[in-house]
Amino acid sequence: YSVQAITQLNSIGGLCPMNCSYPNGVCTPVYSADSVDIEIDNTLGGKGSSIQAPVTAPSKSNMQCKCSKGFAGHMCEGKLETLVLDQAYRGDLAPADWIYFMLELPAGEKGYVESGLKLSLKKAGGYPVLLSKKTDIPMLLDNDFIFPTGHELDAESQFLVESKDLSPGRYYMGMFNMDYYTHSLCSFELHVSLSEVDIMMFNPTMSIVLGVLSSMFLCLFMSVCKRMFYRTTGGRFGPNGIRGGVVIDNVPHGVALNDRNNAAHGLTAEQINAFPQVSYVEGMFEKEDA
Repeated sequence: YSVQAITQLNSIGGLCPMNCSYPNGVCTPVYSADSVDIEIDNTLGGKGSSIQAPVTAPSKSNMQCKCSKGFAGHMCEGKLETLVLDQAYRGDLAPADWIYFMLELPAGEKGYVESGLKLSLKKAGGYPVLLSKKTDIPMLLDNDFIFPTGHELDAESQFLVESKDLSPGRYYMGMFNMDYYTHSLCSFELHVSLSEVDIMMFNPTMSIVLGVLSSMFLCLFMSVCKRMFYRTTGGRFGPNGIRGGVVIDNVPHGVALNDRNNAAHGLTAEQINAFPQVSYVEGMFEKEDA
């Protein structure tokens, strides 16, 4: 076995967390950017010349991890790989492990990213969390983009970042196999490419708009069909002469149920004249007292 010892000249507080996942990295002091003037004896110019020298004593919290080549992260906990556009990266990620990717986005002819960024993630097992950040290593609580992943993620998922949210330069992506719901190895394949489609076809807002428009069109279509049906049948259908939901039992003779013109005007003049008639004669009724 081996034992690593770290010595300190001054009391500067705690060292780096997890000892920078040694040997992935080493814990080093970060010297202050302040400087002091030191008077020196210049044999040519005499006294009075000075140089700028860094302050050698680190402050209390100025200790950080210096990762070895091929590693990255706050504690140098993950491998750092180069991700190339239109090339797939395949690998395995153990539970609670990180892996980082470095991606260069080129500028278009107009000086900015003219296409969206399309990410395709295939996975088997594990609980992957995928996130990204510009010019710096992303963390769970410090990132620019976090993509919706989880233990119930489909075997293949696609994500799209719009061009307006991107800028030319270096991006770092991180994938973390969260050892929570699923405790297993995550085998994955990550493919990144530029996409001419700048917006997603079905984002949440578009889904709501399409749902409302579809409902309005369906209501309008049903209303038109109902009006055409009543106009064709004259509002009557069924063997008992149903009209508007009311059963007409006593349909006058000679009135056909399918003859809308006759039924719509009620009884004919001949049928009305066949009713008993009484002619009014003045004085046939007694007058009421005023």
